[in-house]
Amino acid sequence: MELETQSIGQVNVVTVRGDVMVTDVPSLEAVLQRYTTVGRYHCLIDLRECTYLGSSGMSLLISFANSCRRWRLGDVLLIGPQPSVRSLLELAGLISEERSFFRLIDNVEDGLAYFEAFSAQ
Repeated sequence: MELETQSIGQVNVVTVRGDVMVTDVPSLEAVLQRYTTVGRYHCLIDLRECTYLGSSGMSLLISFANSCRRWRLGDVLLIGPQPSVRSLLELAGLISEERSFFRLIDNVEDGLAYFEAFSAQ
C-alpha cells in the first residue's frame, strides 16, 4: 500500500494506492488519527487506485468516519472505489442503493463542494 496526503483548505485528501492488507492498517490509522487529533474532520479517501481493501481496513474507515461524524463535526467520503473494492463495500453492507454508510463521489472537486455545503449548514 502507498499513501499520499494533502490538505485543501479544511479538507484532508488521502490517496490510497495498491492493496490495503492487515499489515498496512497501522500506517493508514496513523495518518487518519493525526487529522482527528488536531481537529480536522473533513476527509476524502481516494480509492481510485486501491485494488483491495480488507476487513481490517474497512473497520478502520468505519471507526474514522464515526469519529468525524460525532457531534456533526465532519464526514468521510470515498472517491471512486474500483469495482473490486466497491463489491467488498457492498458485501459488507457499507454501500447500497437503499442506504449507505459511506457517500461515494467521483472526484476531489465533488468532495470539496460537499464540504463547502456541509460547513454552510
